[in-house]
Amino acid sequence: MNRKKKKHKLSSVKKKSVKRDIKPPFAIDSEITKALRYHQSGQLQKAEEIYKKILRINPNHPDSLHLLGVIASQVGKIDIAVNLINKAIQNNPKNPAFYNNLGNVIKEQGKLDEAITCYQKALELKPDYAEACNNLGSTFKEQGELDEAITCYQKALELKPDYAEAYNNLGSAFKEQGELNEAISCCQKALELKPDLPEAYNNMGNAFKDQSKLTDAILCYQKALEIKPDFSEVYNNMGTAFQGQGKSTDAVSCYKKALEIKPDYVSAYYNLGNAFQEQGEFNEAISYYQKTLELRPDY
Repeated sequence: MNRKKKKHKLSSVKKKSVKRDIKPPFAIDSEITKALRYHQSGQLQKAEEIYKKILRINPNHPDSLHLLGVIASQVGKIDIAVNLINKAIQNNPKNPAFYNNLGNVIKEQGKLDEAITCYQKALELKPDYAEACNNLGSTFKEQGELDEAITCYQKALELKPDYAEAYNNLGSAFKEQGELNEAISCCQKALELKPDLPEAYNNMGNAFKDQSKLTDAILCYQKALEIKPDFSEVYNNMGTAFQGQGKSTDAVSCYKKALEIKPDYVSAYYNLGNAFQEQGEFNEAISYYQKTLELRPDY
């Protein structure tokens, strides 16, 4: 009898051990790692499925909430993104990346002051956070606070000297201030670090255009489009450069291409109206000016 009882007890222990092995204690960590690989490779649906699976096990898992919010922002679901990242912060208020990405999505809502507060909170938690410095600079630039923006970009570059995007943004800010040589130098530095950065070619083209170096500007725009063929802003900018050369037909083609990519592109409608006016096509010009005003009555 005793022997049978002992056997029974040993059998029970074995079964329990097997059960524990099915769900190891770090399963969520390994799932997050797998999801991040999918996320970083652009397989958003697979990543989303894993984040949601984790949240079914632990509804307050901060990393999954945050990363699910990042995916929501990537697919244009900004309100959902804000809610998810806020919930992540409620469950882990000490993670600077959460505040940085909350700033990014709030900025997309046009709430620039709130975005600035988020980036500042991220930097309070992590003073050497170069990406948050860069994002803070871009938000100041959007508000027209160019000196503050430049200070932020320069700080980002102190923290991360090979930060191509920060050099590009610094160049854009210098261009806005009329410091065109500095702007071109920054864009060139960005392209040394990251040769496939179309935004740097675009910004360098804008600086050349402001120097009336239209051929150089057009070459920059063409290079940007080789890298990113659906870059509507570059088509619009290249159109203005062609127009400056008196090539209104080429300009019209560029503006129309910009509008194919971005049908609500107000500036392209307005520039198209100008190009048709230069060609003496006044009815066409009026129709594009009217379309401009439909989209933005105060233009």
